[in-house]
Amino acid sequence: MTDRDLIAKIERLKGDVININTEIPSSQKMVKQYGKDVVAVLNIMIGRLSNVHEL
Repeated sequence: MTDRDLIAKIERLKGDVININTEIPSSQKMVKQYGKDVVAVLNIMIGRLSNVHEL
């Protein structure tokens, strides 16, 4: 598996987390915050993997 394949899988996972997070009721604030945190970590992972190709 190449880094680009891994980035694509992480991006799909990020999209799934975003979709799940939007389905959670607004009364579940802590759960929604955890979802946002997961998306932030996935963004960092994507950024780090993308930077490997730029070097």
